[in-house]
Amino acid sequence: MSELNPPTLRFEHTAAKGLSVILHPILLPSWLYLSLIFFTPSYILQIPPGMEWVLAAFIFILTFIFPSVVMLLLVKLRMISSITLTERIERNGPILISAIFFFLTYYFLNYFGFIPVFGYYLLCATSISLLTMMINSVWKISLHATGHGATLATYLSLAMIVEIPMGLIAFAMVAGGLTATARLRLQAHTQAEVYTGYLLGFVTMMLLFRIIS
Repeated sequence: MSELNPPTLRFEHTAAKGLSVILHPILLPSWLYLSLIFFTPSYILQIPPGMEWVLAAFIFILTFIFPSVVMLLLVKLRMISSITLTERIERNGPILISAIFFFLTYYFLNYFGFIPVFGYYLLCATSISLLTMMINSVWKISLHATGHGATLATYLSLAMIVEIPMGLIAFAMVAGGLTATARLRLQAHTQAEVYTGYLLGFVTMMLLFRIIS
């Protein structure tokens, strides 16, 4: 088998980096919310008329913009070397920051009585983030894979109680597979770190979702 030429290798590397950004764990709450408002019956989320995009902006700002700004600040203060968090010892702080913002988003949505089902997801995501932080203290588990395993489990949990398009479940599986491949292609993780992360996110979300909901 002939080796891949440099342009092909560069393309694969760029594509893997792009997927890692677009399907980053702190973007998953926003993608999940958008998929639910577009492809599921309105009674699932119980959103007041006209509030869909206000809540979309709120979720995006709290779960992505604010954590990203804090991480950039940590880089500027040289508390972490890069926002890519390649070093295991640098990841616990950013994981905790994400968990805090996930919980704050859940708290405000719950306080105002908005989208309880999505609130359950955020509460479970907070718990999973704290669990991965503890594991990361001794082993560099894949956060991307954990997030995608949890996302698939969320769709499956919803499918057990309401009717949702099977296409969402299929898309979550494909997105998770592509992200796992990208992380391996970038040599950001070993296969064990990726597969364990996916299994951890999936199993934990399935269990927590059933307990909380």
